[in-house]
Amino acid sequence: MISSKESYDKLLEVLGKTLGIKLEFVDDSCNLQIEELDLGCCIRKFENEERIVLLGVLAKGLPDDLKYDLVIDFLSSAINPLYKSGPTVAYDEDDDVLLAYVSIDIKDIEENEFPEIVEEFMVFEKHYRDRLSETPDTADDSSSSSASEIIGRINN
Repeated sequence: MISSKESYDKLLEVLGKTLGIKLEFVDDSCNLQIEELDLGCCIRKFENEERIVLLGVLAKGLPDDLKYDLVIDFLSSAINPLYKSGPTVAYDEDDDVLLAYVSIDIKDIEENEFPEIVEEFMVFEKHYRDRLSETPDTADDSSSSSASEIIGRINN
């Protein structure tokens, strides 16, 4: 398990090796982009609190026509932080953005697990971005990418 504050850089190093790119924190943040999917993940370190947070923008503002089943899914994921069981969705009123995020105690992360944690987060983020962009014509389309497809696109 990770025990020292210097280990944040080690997490990025392990993730970077998995992706075949160099990653580093700038002002406590590192941004990871998948241009092809218009998908991004901000990795933020909070050394004083000994946690790391993954953030992704799902939408600018709140859509006017949120479907009931999507609202229920958002609310269902809201319990995840209570049980430290995965990402959730939140609305940042100050910046007027709908976010996906997960906050993880640094002591709960094995270095070799970090790439999988980021991958699972980005799959969650993509799933909800796809759901938000659904129209009545595409609501039954199963076009969401698998985790391996997302990591493959990062590597290319």
